Amino acid sequence: MFDPTVFDNLKVVIEGEIYDLDLSGTIQVIDRKDLVDLAKMSRSYEISFRSSEHSTSLKGATLRIHADLHSLSGELLSTQNATLGCTLEIIFTMEMKNPDVQCKEIEQELVGIWGTERGISQQISYVYGKSNIYKNTIMLSFDRRINEDHMDDLVELVSYILTTLNSLNMISKVK
Repeated sequence: MFDPTVFDNLKVVIEGEIYDLDLSGTIQVIDRKDLVDLAKMSRSYEISFRSSEHSTSLKGATLRIHADLHSLSGELLSTQNATLGCTLEIIFTMEMKNPDVQCKEIEQELVGIWGTERGISQQISYVYGKSNIYKNTIMLSFDRRINEDHMDDLVELVSYILTTLNSLNMISKVK
């Protein structure tokens, strides 16, 4: 009989929570990826969504979990002292016109919502000569692995993502 891995169990909880919000009309799921990397023997799951009420300059959020070979093999082979669990990242994508001002506001908002324990990075890009619109890819990273002990945290995590989307929506409206 198949015994699901930590990755499988976390994926089911995340999917259930996100799709419940999609069915209620709170968010719209816009993409999903369930990947197996055969070269590195790892698994990744991403689900991207946006709020139903936000401006078009706020593209949305992506929640990503990843299990590498070390974690998967340690779990499947019941290896002692193996670092089990998945890494978690949350990526927000938005367009902006004034990155010098808006990036500082974003940093302050994210620290206010998520605290200082999370890694926060912002990557700005644009198409040269095409427009004065900048794409900001904001990444939140967590410095610990998650496992089944964090199931309740995942449900709460989605509410933090929605709060962050609301804040980013307000910032994206600033010209």
